[in-house]
Amino acid sequence: MLLAVLPLYVLELGGRETEVGLLFSVMSLAALLVRPLVAWAVEAYGRKRLMLIGPVAYITAGLGYLLVTTIPLLMGLRAYHGVGMAAYSTGAMVFVADQAPPRRRGEAMGYFGMSFNLSQAAGPALGLALLAVIGFHGLFLCSAGLSVLALALTMLLVDNFVPRNRPPFRLSAMVSRKALRPLLLVLAQASAMGAIMSFVPLYGRSQGVDNPGLFFTVYALATIAARPTSGAISDRLGRMATIVPGMTVMASGLWLLAYSGQFWYLVASAVLIGAGSGTVFPSLMALVLDVTGSHERGAAVSTFNIGMDLGFGIGSVALGMVIERAGYSAAFILSGAVLLVMLCLYGLSGRIPPGGRLPLANSR
Repeated sequence: MLLAVLPLYVLELGGRETEVGLLFSVMSLAALLVRPLVAWAVEAYGRKRLMLIGPVAYITAGLGYLLVTTIPLLMGLRAYHGVGMAAYSTGAMVFVADQAPPRRRGEAMGYFGMSFNLSQAAGPALGLALLAVIGFHGLFLCSAGLSVLALALTMLLVDNFVPRNRPPFRLSAMVSRKALRPLLLVLAQASAMGAIMSFVPLYGRSQGVDNPGLFFTVYALATIAARPTSGAISDRLGRMATIVPGMTVMASGLWLLAYSGQFWYLVASAVLIGAGSGTVFPSLMALVLDVTGSHERGAAVSTFNIGMDLGFGIGSVALGMVIERAGYSAAFILSGAVLLVMLCLYGLSGRIPPGGRLPLANSR
């Protein structure tokens, strides 16, 4: 719900588009800074303990937004929110990876990713609709209430992982060197998502669309439709068999979005971007896990999430600056081009196995 509402809240407090981008970047930067520590802790203390930090942070952040009256305070609270996001998302990904059979990992990650998309299908549009009825403060209370439910559900999980010898606190336990090459693709994907999440609500409003949160509903539904099938295909044909067409479709959606922000263009671009993202995300997540061993699972997930945080943050700030100087269309065109450039750089940075398949021997 907050994805579509907070950009409007920044403007309500007297901020500009650059500060909208900075708001999202602050959350990503905070998450980025704690990811290495979280990667170590998830192996040292278990998955569930790290996951419990997330909803506690979300509850207190949701209540804290009620007291915010300035942009700097909002930025600080959003950074705190990012710490909770880092703890929960890393713990949850590793928790799911523990359960997934190696040769169905892409499919499992596809289903896992659908949990995010189901919330994206309803949250932004619901947030903007509720905003008109209960205002910003009422919405922040709703966000805190949902986080209480998340805490209760997380407490019901049974974590079978038992930490044995606590790993030493060193870089290799927090960041996986083997996952650095796929990081190029993760950065590209995340930078595009930073542009979309930060600026589509403002772009739609500037074009006269009453509820641009519907973009996120269509986007999420398209992503949900693509994820399970694409993950299974990547298990059979290799990760690049889904990553290459998925990123190409995403770039096409961004360029269509640049052409017009009118309602039907928003809907069509949401379908393309959502289908592309749903195709790419589970394959990227599985790719990072493929190239690392089970003893590096926390570091692999941390590296993946670092790429997401860094790309999201860079994309939000950089494109906010582009928008102020050249407008929304130029920013979306640039974002689509970055996707294809990074895809080419990945191909040139090392040999891709025939068919794009990566060996799964190390993922047992």
